[in-house]
Amino acid sequence: MSLQKTVVMSTRAEKNSANFLNLPHELQALVFSYLPMKDIFSACLVCKQWNSVIMDTEFIWKTKCNTLQELQLRVIDDKAKGHSWKETFKMNYGRNGVKRMWQLGYFSNPASYDDLPQGMFSNMDVDSWADIFQLELERS
Repeated sequence: MSLQKTVVMSTRAEKNSANFLNLPHELQALVFSYLPMKDIFSACLVCKQWNSVIMDTEFIWKTKCNTLQELQLRVIDDKAKGHSWKETFKMNYGRNGVKRMWQLGYFSNPASYDDLPQGMFSNMDVDSWADIFQLELERS
């Protein structure tokens, strides 16, 4: 085999081994932990391996729980009750987080729509709004 063919073959092997999928799962999880939730949800759809790394790595969910500033006491309480980091995040993010924050009085009695945080309510479904309105009625 010529030297030129050997160099070409070793270059191809190096390119194939320098692949994100070949990184240890811990490093992949670390990279995913820096992504915003929207991008994490998209990454879960890329391939089974990424989905598995994301969904099964508690470190990622712990990192995301630490971003829920307003609900840190609830996060701590949920963890003390034995919930996993992933379960805790689901209970405190998105519409569930909005309902919990409303329950804690963060958004109670807004004077106008402008008093509510922008973008936070975009994923709210009818049932979630019904729960929030019920909370508000009970608070009155």
